[in-house]
Amino acid sequence: MITAVRFLIAQRRLADFREEAPEVDTASVEQQAGTIRTSLGRIKTVKSKLTEIDACSANIGEGADRLRAEVRTALSSIEAALRVGCSKKPVAVDMRRVSVTAVSAD
Repeated sequence: MITAVRFLIAQRRLADFREEAPEVDTASVEQQAGTIRTSLGRIKTVKSKLTEIDACSANIGEGADRLRAEVRTALSSIEAALRVGCSKKPVAVDMRRVSVTAVSAD
């Protein structure tokens, strides 16, 4: 925003110079002004795309949070079912046959 304001001020000063000081090389200044105009347009496009990416990223994060909650709920259900089953009949677990895969849900 500050850059855009500075650019507008420079354009106004250029217009004033054209009238007051014809010896100033306004052609080169106008060429640089064109470069600035083009660059500002590109910046606007990039910022717009970044906003879109942020929105997509937020949606992905929310989806991951929902999946994490589903996993926790399912795990709680499994643990509750195992507690009920264990209270009825003791279960012997052969730890040599248990396979554990490390998964981080956090």
